[in-house]
Amino acid sequence: GVTFEAVIVPPPSARQVIAKQSSWTNTSVRDTEIAGLKQEVDRLSGEGSQGDLTASTATTAAVGRDVACSGLNSPRQSLQYSPTNLSSTLLSPSPPRALSWAFRAAHEDFTLFDTTVAVGIIGCPGNNRVIAHLLKQIANFEDSSGRGRNLRAMKDVNHLHIEVRALANSGKMLFAEHGVPPEQLESATNDLDALHADLSKEAPEGEFDLASAEWSALGEYMGTKRIPHKVLIDCTDSDDVAKSYPEWLKRGIHVVSQNKRVGAGSLDLYRDVMEVTRKSEANLYLESMVGAQMPIISVMHDIVQTGDNITRVDGIFSGTMGYILDRVQRAEGTTFSEALAEAKERGLPEPDPFADVSGLDTARKALVLARELGFDLELEDVTVESLVPKDAEGKGWDALQEALKASTDAELAARVSEAQAKGECLRYVGRVDAVAGKISVGLRSFPMDHPFSTTRDSETTIAFRTGQYTEATPLLLRGPGAGPVAIASGVFADLLRLTKNL
Repeated sequence: GVTFEAVIVPPPSARQVIAKQSSWTNTSVRDTEIAGLKQEVDRLSGEGSQGDLTASTATTAAVGRDVACSGLNSPRQSLQYSPTNLSSTLLSPSPPRALSWAFRAAHEDFTLFDTTVAVGIIGCPGNNRVIAHLLKQIANFEDSSGRGRNLRAMKDVNHLHIEVRALANSGKMLFAEHGVPPEQLESATNDLDALHADLSKEAPEGEFDLASAEWSALGEYMGTKRIPHKVLIDCTDSDDVAKSYPEWLKRGIHVVSQNKRVGAGSLDLYRDVMEVTRKSEANLYLESMVGAQMPIISVMHDIVQTGDNITRVDGIFSGTMGYILDRVQRAEGTTFSEALAEAKERGLPEPDPFADVSGLDTARKALVLARELGFDLELEDVTVESLVPKDAEGKGWDALQEALKASTDAELAARVSEAQAKGECLRYVGRVDAVAGKISVGLRSFPMDHPFSTTRDSETTIAFRTGQYTEATPLLLRGPGAGPVAIASGVFADLLRLTKNL
């Protein structure tokens, strides 16, 4: 493959080297003033960007176009080329960050990766930590020296390049013409105004734009980029964002979604999204909706595709509820409300914790699986045992805590005592009965040697009953299924899974 090497010489060294060009002794290096190439660019812009790099004039022009358009001050460039390698040293008194834009743009023109994916990420204030971890993982991936290892698992991603071209929240959208620099992804926060100001300090004009959030406009921006593979990642809990999926998919934009408003929202919207996905070249990946990085949906698909028949799926789907019940039963004297507060400190609950303690989160995840099994059910069809009064919904954290202390703490303590008297353990479980076509959610009591009873902390545990995996020997999945790191890892895994099929 073709490699591209760049050496960027920032000021004041650039001024010194430019003044001593005679010291460059390699005769194969071509020294040229980029500004002088502008008239030649239009004629040669389609040549030399792939394949044989010995077309030196076209090669120089291709890099020169990007450098000249970057607004550098008195740039000079040396190029050394062969059929498989282009080495370039760019000298300019311009700021270092401005120099980096030129080479990042040139990288794109030479298609130096087998697959480049333009990514837009949509978050919300309640998911700040998920977005932060996701951006960190992308930055680490882009900077990973281990990607060249000869591991079979790395084969599909060794030559993948991810460019974060858009970041959005409920109020603003940040557009990055050539992507947010990997070194700044980790510091990107929900304050897009501050991020835009920082990125724009030394960048060429128009490199970054800030606009009001408008999901159709986001799709239009992503859809018009010259990179053929576009992905929008939805880490929100927004109906408005979910309703934009059909439009995005029709544009050929892939969607990676952690937003359960799609998988467990309106059945009409779900059908519309799935129908558009079926007809479109774009794909929808929603593995992280249930169990974060745990491959629950993938395993379910494998079971069905290999000819087995799923009869029932039971699961501790809510990491928050799993944590609460584990704490209440193993830490003597801990109440439901106290355990929820601890879970909140660890970042386990949904943006609105009421969704966890009311059973809504578990119901949604179970509904996602039921629909994957072909059941046309609405959320209202799920039988849910809530552990909190309905009137606490939407009233905020303090009101929720008051409601739990007023009734739930004592009621749950009594249920725990009852289960322990029988030598059993209490768990909050979602059940998809694929024989009856029904979903139920609520507290269940299990023997102490049951797989659900041995679950610890915020673990997610799923049990599949099928023709092959019977009541006595179900297929079990168990592991971290909640929290910012696990969710971000699940979303990123979905993104990588998507790129393998491009």
